[in-house]
Amino acid sequence: YAQAMTFEGDAAGQHLIEIMKASPAEDKRLLIDSYSKLVINDHFIPSLKYLRDGDFRSEVKNTKRLVEEARENGIAVTFTNPLGWMALKYPLRNHKKMVILDSEVSFLGGINFSDHNFAWHDMMVQLSDRELGKALTEDFECTWQGINQSRAINTELGTLYLFSGIKSRQLYDDFFDHIR
Repeated sequence: YAQAMTFEGDAAGQHLIEIMKASPAEDKRLLIDSYSKLVINDHFIPSLKYLRDGDFRSEVKNTKRLVEEARENGIAVTFTNPLGWMALKYPLRNHKKMVILDSEVSFLGGINFSDHNFAWHDMMVQLSDRELGKALTEDFECTWQGINQSRAINTELGTLYLFSGIKSRQLYDDFFDHIR
């Protein structure tokens, strides 16, 4: 499974799809925030840039093509957090980024699947823990079904916090109590 806020039709997006296509896993899924339906390469798609910049138009079209290629090759793709009418829900994004390889090995951090994000200072951490892998898989499954969780999961390695915007006020307080 792979989840990100941003997925784009550039080398990073293509590389991810190639890796997922080659994977022997039976259940391959890509979860993308609906942000990528409105913004590519940090630019709004409905803009003058789209009209004036052929490279930008190509990347937008290639993003759609890559999503279709994934689906045609057995990778289920869904978009989280619909933007709503007139993109009124644009600020309500699912900012999680993770890759779950199996029931034990996962990656969690800040990297999206887009070339320009690789110019940023960011990180991913590899986690090798069944309990944490199970928790991340459960969260992925919930998000896949359109359920944004707000809870803390205690493991031997520590606590995993799953925030869901303003619904998580008490959880944010608990988190900040831990870091005080």
